[in-house]
Amino acid sequence: MQVSIDLIPFICEAFSSNTALHKEIEKLYERNKYKYYELAKSSKWYNHEFITSQSIVKEIVMKRVLALLIEGDEDKLLHLIRKGWPRLYNYAVNNEIIFLDDYVLKTIPRDNKRFNEITNDELNAHFAIAVLLSELLGKEFQQDDLFYKQMLEFFYVRQEWAKGKFRYSLSTLSAEDREKIRDFKEKIYIEGGISRHWLSHGTAALQVIRDLHDAYGFLFDTESLSSSIVEEIVLSEQDIEEILGTYYVVFKNRNTVEGAKYLAGTHIIKALLRAYKQLKEEHFRNNKETLYLDLNTAEQKAQAALLEVKRLHEIIKTRDIEIEALRRQVRSEYGRASQEFKQQIKAIENVNKYLQQEIDKLQKEKADLELALFTPVEDLPVEYDIDLSGTKGVIVGGHNRWQQKIKEVLPASWKLIGVDENINSDVLSNIDYVFFNTNYLSHKVFYVVINEARRRNIPVGYIRKTNENECLTEIKRQISKEE
Repeated sequence: MQVSIDLIPFICEAFSSNTALHKEIEKLYERNKYKYYELAKSSKWYNHEFITSQSIVKEIVMKRVLALLIEGDEDKLLHLIRKGWPRLYNYAVNNEIIFLDDYVLKTIPRDNKRFNEITNDELNAHFAIAVLLSELLGKEFQQDDLFYKQMLEFFYVRQEWAKGKFRYSLSTLSAEDREKIRDFKEKIYIEGGISRHWLSHGTAALQVIRDLHDAYGFLFDTESLSSSIVEEIVLSEQDIEEILGTYYVVFKNRNTVEGAKYLAGTHIIKALLRAYKQLKEEHFRNNKETLYLDLNTAEQKAQAALLEVKRLHEIIKTRDIEIEALRRQVRSEYGRASQEFKQQIKAIENVNKYLQQEIDKLQKEKADLELALFTPVEDLPVEYDIDLSGTKGVIVGGHNRWQQKIKEVLPASWKLIGVDENINSDVLSNIDYVFFNTNYLSHKVFYVVINEARRRNIPVGYIRKTNENECLTEIKRQISKEE
């Protein structure tokens, strides 16, 4: 049966599995990260589960390699392969036909000790990189090789897994099995004296469950982490059934004691997996790469404004020449013409002055934004003796909980705008100051408010502190600078 396999994600995974190449990949990516970011984002694989199911580090590297593959610069790719797989590279260069069986026998150790140390990622990487090398160097594969056929079959299964096949899921079990699992869960709850909450294991009716709870808890000590990580992830009844379903599918029994012991450890694994997934989502929602991209867009707009000013300067220069020519032509009407052209010059100078003021504002906003985003937060002065009760201000951004806390220390004349609110042009009416919380802020709300603040000529500031009292001090400090 003919099967179709897209090897792009497997090649990305191969490069990410070679940790010795991570710095080199980062160096290539940093040369033009804005271009590479856009290239990677354009691929269907960028947010595909094949890539997003990896660790944070591997996902970052895989997305960078994805951009390099789309770019298609053969020299860069061959450079990485030479550094990461020198033996494979030399073998491909020196042989017209690539025999994977032959290469594996010569390159990968056959003794049990060393062979067992080779990870699946390393073995998969040899195959994926060999395929890429055959394309880059114009080499052929010996397709009758047993290793070649086995790897193709394995990659096909992984590709189908990425599409949702071959996966464990409670929903794919029969209704009868799901009912057995629910009954299994209830018996464990009753006999074990536990519930879906992890803390219940500490007071379980079964001594072995209490002991396991304590023993697993010590593991958090070994990594200087708090077990509250697991406590905060409250599993649902379906989550518990999914866990016990894996036990039932593999062990084919419903022994309540063994099931309870199994649940004691797998409950932690399930909670930690979910916590890690949440961490990944938060990381990629607020990582520096996307912030840099936004900053680059702002820089491009500032550059466009500077070019416009230069164009206007050229217009002024041309007008000055025209004025001088007209002066020579109309000496007899010098007084009238002189006054007329002086007014024109003044008008142009006013335009130029206005544009320069606008540029100064943009540059100050850019500097303030860079300072707020990329300068480490330092301790603020102890106090600024400024009474805010006579001022009207707006704070934009920040989590709901933080907004509630900062609201308690602000005068009633101050307003708070959340990241998801719909903003109208009247929101800044009679407002003296605008501050942005850069820790949690949506682009949409930021641009609406900053543009309205510019239009109304309202001073703008940025705060990063999470403590409400430190934020209040920072607000007073920035207002004192404005005054």
